Amino acid sequence: MSLENIDNSENIENSEIVENTEIVENTEIVENTENVENISIDIMKKVSINDKVEEKIIEIDSVNVNNNLIVNLKKLIEVPVSRGIYKPQEVSSVGKIYNDLNEDIVEGKTSLISIKNLNNIKVLIELSISRGGYLTKELNDVGNIYNELLKIIQP
Repeated sequence: MSLENIDNSENIENSEIVENTEIVENTEIVENTENVENISIDIMKKVSINDKVEEKIIEIDSVNVNNNLIVNLKKLIEVPVSRGIYKPQEVSSVGKIYNDLNEDIVEGKTSLISIKNLNNIKVLIELSISRGGYLTKELNDVGNIYNELLKIIQP
């Protein structure tokens, strides 16, 4: 029988078959959806537990740093500046980092220094090394001071 000769009753029968097929397919989807819902509920529970733990994490803005290390960090900024390692447009930023470090120093054995400033100093040291800001004989000391800085920044 050609498609042109199909009468309305055949269309209804074909339609019913399609509808039944859709019902069977929907039933399978519903069964899978229930499993997916259970999985998503478990995932939601795990996420909500993790959210509660993350709320208790306290970010540290500043740390106590030994004043001897601070003096050495200042020297690691002063030396490349005196050797002209920084570009003119960088000098004001370098000066700000240096001045912030100076302002944080207090008398005694330790001073409270911001993590942000310590990270900035780390970047300056790395930049100075990459541009040849230190002599070969100074690199061992620079490396030791840099490693001490990393211990503070990345405990």
